[in-house]
Amino acid sequence: MDDILEESTAHMRTIMLEGTEKQLPQEKVDVIAPKVSLSAVVVQDLQAKRVKEYEFDLKRMTDTRGDTGPYIQYTHARLAR
Repeated sequence: MDDILEESTAHMRTIMLEGTEKQLPQEKVDVIAPKVSLSAVVVQDLQAKRVKEYEFDLKRMTDTRGDTGPYIQYTHARLAR
């Protein structure tokens, strides 16, 4: 599990640093990325059907659009403003 969280955190960090809209400082990315990647893993796991084979798709899991953990957190942040 640690490997999955480390891999998803590294991928989320990359996505956040490459974003073209509002650039976050490295310090904030280092704090936010682990939280967002954890939600990505949790939502991906909850969406998986238990009767089918589990498909781990890091790119889909960390996508910022659709039914993903990062999108849910983004939506929450926008509503909480």
